[in-house]
Amino acid sequence: TVMRRMGDPEVDLTPERLNRDMTIMSLLVFGATLGMPRELMPACYMARMLCFTFTNSQISNKVNIFLAPFYVISHWLNAPNAPVERLLFSMIGEMVAVALMILVVTNLDTKERHAAVATLELEAKVKEVQEAEQEGGAAQRLLSVTCDAFVRLTHDLKIKTPSRSLLDMLMCHFGSNNANTLDGMLFSRYIAPQDQQRFTDFIAESSQANAPARSLHVDMKDSSGVTFS
Repeated sequence: TVMRRMGDPEVDLTPERLNRDMTIMSLLVFGATLGMPRELMPACYMARMLCFTFTNSQISNKVNIFLAPFYVISHWLNAPNAPVERLLFSMIGEMVAVALMILVVTNLDTKERHAAVATLELEAKVKEVQEAEQEGGAAQRLLSVTCDAFVRLTHDLKIKTPSRSLLDMLMCHFGSNNANTLDGMLFSRYIAPQDQQRFTDFIAESSQANAPARSLHVDMKDSSGVTFS
């Protein structure tokens, strides 16, 4: 019943609800082990492990440690005529089992937490990229109205998604709609040799944080090597 209720899409699975349901399931598993034959004890430990994977490790480990003495007493009562040494073995076995379950549950919880943090960071980066793309699109539309041509460069100053206006200005297949002919080309190739170092220094300075917006006049050359300003 508890598992079916947790699987109901209409049920809001809050952390508090998961902790409560996990505790109830753990108590039910303990009740089911009363009088259980020793041969079925592995199934008992598997059921306990399953219960503790539904919530955070701190709560599950506390419940596991709290129930450990009761499991020892339960095992002892299943064999009332057993020697005292069996009680000692039951205690040692329970401590080992609890320690292993705590190790497994804590490891799983840590990995899930790291995965959740990585997912949140990835979503934040995707959102930043989307916002940057939107801002970049608005800037491109503005530049297409105010400038003869505009271009986007990669971090190593290579042309990225060149515009039709840049293609025409550099006389690359003049009049063609295929702007991919410039994609990936080094932009400094189309800057006059005497201005290439100035351009590189200007980009490096402008890329610094809080750098003011500036402009730079350079001579350029088209695909035929003809220099123009």
